[in-house]
Amino acid sequence: MRLRSEATGGYDFGWLIVLGLALLASSVAGLVLLAVAGWRHFSGRPSPRLLIGGLVLALPLLAVLLALMG
Repeated sequence: MRLRSEATGGYDFGWLIVLGLALLASSVAGLVLLAVAGWRHFSGRPSPRLLIGGLVLALPLLAVLLALMG
């Protein structure tokens, strides 16, 4: 059994895939928190902690988008 992928020339990129999926998961959670915070804000029950948490979790997605644009 081979531990490394032949499609990538023998390099093991499993850790990079896991890191990318973790980044995506935290960013999606941040976007969900931002959506919930917006919903609560427009319902008349603002939650600044929820908004700040969503912004902090969505920052990696913003960094990736800025890196791709620049």
